[in-house]
Amino acid sequence: MNTKRKEKKRQKAEQKRRKKLRSILDWMEVENVTERGIQLIHNGKKYYVKGVEILPTNIFMLPLAERMARIRYFASAIDALYEHTLYFKFIKAEPDMITYSSRFTTFLEREQNSAIRHLIEMQIDKLELFSQAAKELRFYVLIQEDELHIEKTWDDLTRAVASGVGVHMYKDMQYTDYQNVIKQEFENEYVDEYLFTHAVLPFDYDKGDDLIGDAG
Repeated sequence: MNTKRKEKKRQKAEQKRRKKLRSILDWMEVENVTERGIQLIHNGKKYYVKGVEILPTNIFMLPLAERMARIRYFASAIDALYEHTLYFKFIKAEPDMITYSSRFTTFLEREQNSAIRHLIEMQIDKLELFSQAAKELRFYVLIQEDELHIEKTWDDLTRAVASGVGVHMYKDMQYTDYQNVIKQEFENEYVDEYLFTHAVLPFDYDKGDDLIGDAG
């Protein structure tokens, strides 16, 4: 009898939690997040958010003339997009250590000496700890458009940024970049759960307990 009461209490708490998640999701108007960007629903109409990351450059290490030229080029590129609304985001994110960790993993696979393997494993652990503890600042330029205009605006953005900073000094935002933008924009204890695990992705719910509800 006591077990049934506990289970009923647990189910009630779960229903309350899901109702809270649903209201937060509706408020955010985020329907989906993919490698291609963020999909929004507002008043039944779909909008898309896409962006690029401007790679960091320490311009103070450059000669003054080159420094001023880079600033002018980037300013001109932004001015060329005057017809579009741009969103500038400085986001704190975990440093990308994949290249370094992959290199050490390769070393580990090839190494036979147990003492050296132990040292390599220690380095991999250090990289993991550093990735979790440290934060790096990333700079994104984003656009938001409806279905009819997103691709044209996206082409305008990438063309302007390429001319402003150079083709090797920017890259298209990836899934984790969009994830970090939303996390920072909506500082909330539920963000990881409702947006990046179940709420936006297909999920098996109990009948009559749909977390998302009907979009639009």
